[in-house]
Amino acid sequence: MESYLRATLEADGQEIPQRIVAAREAIAVRLKDLNESSDHHAERHDMQMALAALTRLENEVSLRPPVDRAKKSTPVTPTPATDELKSGDRVECLANSGTPTGEIGTVERADEDDAVVKWDDDGRARVGQPWLKKV
Repeated sequence: MESYLRATLEADGQEIPQRIVAAREAIAVRLKDLNESSDHHAERHDMQMALAALTRLENEVSLRPPVDRAKKSTPVTPTPATDELKSGDRVECLANSGTPTGEIGTVERADEDDAVVKWDDDGRARVGQPWLKKV
């Protein structure tokens, strides 16, 4: 099961196929050992579930476009807002890339660094002013 966990938790997309092969081989060896015994039904079931999960993971990996690390966007820090935010201002949240996320809310309190915003679709959050844009 250790090789199964390595495959499912692998962060490097290039390594996942090798991890999947290693996990399948380890599971096959264990299933062969279990064939000689009438017990271990739960373990056999777990192994079958792991094989199905590895197949799904393999399918997902094959559908992903290759990542060009040179083209990967680097998060940016938005420039501080030129207008000071105050209670009642309508704002939009900015993502790590500095682009608007579409989340709109109303400032409840603000100081020079951050603001408490009541988002239209859920609750309140304290957000750094550079991550807010007046709308």
